[in-house]
Amino acid sequence: MTMGLTGVIWLPRGATVNSTTLIAGAGPVPLSVASAAWTALSTSFVDANLTLVRVMAELAAGWQGVSAVAALAKITPFTVWTAECAELAADTAAKAGLEAGAYTTAALIMPSIPGLVAVKTAKATAYT
Repeated sequence: MTMGLTGVIWLPRGATVNSTTLIAGAGPVPLSVASAAWTALSTSFVDANLTLVRVMAELAAGWQGVSAVAALAKITPFTVWTAECAELAADTAAKAGLEAGAYTTAALIMPSIPGLVAVKTAKATAYT
């Protein structure tokens, strides 16, 4: 059995159940908002990383000795952490955006409840 682009196996559930379930959800807006928020967070982590790198370069240029080496050694892991967080946030933003798009596509393709009722009514009257 194949999965739909949304990761759900829609076929065995029937069109009415699928359409009802799809329109009962929150829609793509929360996912789009989340994508924008994750993008903003990623941007903030990139900025924090660049600031740390700049501060470390300034410290290294003006501060020499054992204390300077120790201080820079303590700061260095934060540059790695901010870079990783920026990447994870950007990845999460992309995934949320893709899911919003998948929901929108599914909603456009899925027959509406009134359309399904019309088809069922037409079939019922055709066979009576």
